[in-house]
Amino acid sequence: MMWRLDGLNRMVKYEVLVTKEFEEKYYLLPKEIKGRVDKILEKLESEPYVGKPLHYPFLREKRMDKFRIYYLIYDKYSTVYIVNLSGKKDQQKVINTIKSLLSLYREEIEKKFKV
Repeated sequence: MMWRLDGLNRMVKYEVLVTKEFEEKYYLLPKEIKGRVDKILEKLESEPYVGKPLHYPFLREKRMDKFRIYYLIYDKYSTVYIVNLSGKKDQQKVINTIKSLLSLYREEIEKKFKV
């Protein structure tokens, strides 16, 4: 497990942001599944590296029954960006799409935190 500490050795809480695509899929989920997703997103605020790495250390997948939550970790901004949600059968297609959009996701995060 990895923890990010600030200069005073305090644990840094990560901000969890979601894409519109994730949000649209989330709202179609049954209520009980939404509750479980919410708990995972809450856990990612303090433990962003809990998911399985996918090709890069910052691209992760958190499995929940038949669903997978895909997210990117931006340590520089203390941010977890939830980018998609899928079932097992669409897993590789979704991962390939995310990999092709990595630069776009980075731009979105940098734009949000630009001073």
